[in-house]
Amino acid sequence: MVAPSMAAVILMLHAFNRIHLVQVVQSPTHTSGHLLDVVVVRFDTMVTSVNVPPPVLSDHSMIDMALGLPCCNQYDSSFYTCRSWRSFSYDDFERDLLQSDLVRCPPDDVSELIAAHYDTLWSLIDIHAPYRRMRRSVLV
Repeated sequence: MVAPSMAAVILMLHAFNRIHLVQVVQSPTHTSGHLLDVVVVRFDTMVTSVNVPPPVLSDHSMIDMALGLPCCNQYDSSFYTCRSWRSFSYDDFERDLLQSDLVRCPPDDVSELIAAHYDTLWSLIDIHAPYRRMRRSVLV
């Protein structure tokens, strides 16, 4: 097996850093004395201990670690409004559009046509993709 170059290791650690991750194992994990096995966690995870005992059943150590995680999850909820695009039916929308006054008897005046276009499309979107209130939960 070819050992990674120091440049590759530094590049990997910089990549972790950019996305707020850290590698927590600091001692060799292989019988050859190399650090081959890593544990990557979010930068704000409280790591209370990392134990890398000598290998027993294979040439790799078992990594034993403890994390200071809360015993129960606490969520902060917020609400937002969005349209129900998943329930949108193009065929039903087209059917209703073809039955609308905009298509059946469009206004002759350009300004009225633009207003009718706007009003018709938005009223049909309100019918076929109505707004709904959604809850967003964030772990705190």
